[in-house]
Amino acid sequence: MAEVPEQRRAAPDRWTLTLTAAAAYREREGHLTVPRKHVESVAVRGAEHAVKLGVALANARQREQRAASGPAGGG
Repeated sequence: MAEVPEQRRAAPDRWTLTLTAAAAYREREGHLTVPRKHVESVAVRGAEHAVKLGVALANARQREQRAASGPAGGG
């Protein structure tokens, strides 16, 4: 009988890691005013991951602000 290879788990995507890190930070600190240089460690599926939470949230806020202001070069 052929041996069945062990299935590898897919690595969690960046959004899942960022969301998990943000939830952990908010639970611990009570807010999401995260310093830009902050790195949050989270465990997902038994593996420890370092998430650059401050950068991720700053980028998300910047993208949201840009989207809310309308299309660039709208002239």
